[in-house]
Amino acid sequence: MTQGSDGNNRGSVDRRTSDRVVIDRGPGRDRAILLQDGRVVEVLADYSHAPNRIGSIHRARIDRVVK
Repeated sequence: MTQGSDGNNRGSVDRRTSDRVVIDRGPGRDRAILLQDGRVVEVLADYSHAPNRIGSIHRARIDRVVK
């Protein structure tokens, strides 16, 4: 508690925030979540580990062609 010039006690305010980073890793994805005072402030996601399907070979049968 702090005392003002008039002699009255005033509560001090704690300006510190509680920051927390949560990292979630899984197959094909990485995520980082920034929390401040328990609230989500920012979410970063990276899906670069996902399999690239360019050049993949798939087996299929064509039943009909529509013109």
